Amino acid sequence: MNYYNKIMTFVFLLLGQYVLADVSEMFTVFSMYLKKPCEVGEIAPMSHAVGKELVKYVRSYSLNETSKGKHYLEAGGGCGAISIAIAQTLRPCDHLDVIEINPHMCRILTERLKSYKNVSVHCCSILDWAPAYQYDAIISTLPFLSLGIDFAKDTMCHFKTVAAHNCIVSCVEYPIAVVFRNVVCNLRIKDTGFTEVQRYMAELRKQYLIESATIYYNVPPINVYHLSFDVR
Repeated sequence: MNYYNKIMTFVFLLLGQYVLADVSEMFTVFSMYLKKPCEVGEIAPMSHAVGKELVKYVRSYSLNETSKGKHYLEAGGGCGAISIAIAQTLRPCDHLDVIEINPHMCRILTERLKSYKNVSVHCCSILDWAPAYQYDAIISTLPFLSLGIDFAKDTMCHFKTVAAHNCIVSCVEYPIAVVFRNVVCNLRIKDTGFTEVQRYMAELRKQYLIESATIYYNVPPINVYHLSFDVR
């Protein structure tokens, strides 16, 4: 009974993040996922715990009040759960570019972020984004496992191009996707693209990983990886 109570307590705490969240945001994310699961990649808005982990390096930079303004990039803004977490840590001298390819999501982002004067929303593919400056931190919630090996390789190469020296690249991956891959393989269903992307991302982590965390306080649980292209 004690074990059962612990499980139920955890479940209620986990669901509590969505009870407190905007119901319309939850509905929007889930409905968009049903329409375009590969493009959206998440079934519910990411939790505050995920946002806290993703923005930890941005927050550490913001604590240095004497440093010059920083440029930050978010790839895959979605409905803005992570965008707002980043925006709330910015200093007046910092700037955030949010890239989102879905026009409907872009309209939501523009509305939700309109009070942050140092945040810009751009409705385009991350691969078409060519700023005149480089970024001190890049946060990506793009579902690489769903978008194919070519997109994953092109995007990571693009990140290297727009990353400043000592830039931290923070990205996510759902562990449940790995379980799904194993099920697919056992059923002998061709899933080469998924496997290729997973192998490619694992190799990148071998080269560039500086820190990782698994966030269970999210639906579903999620892995966060922090990379630095200056680490060899």
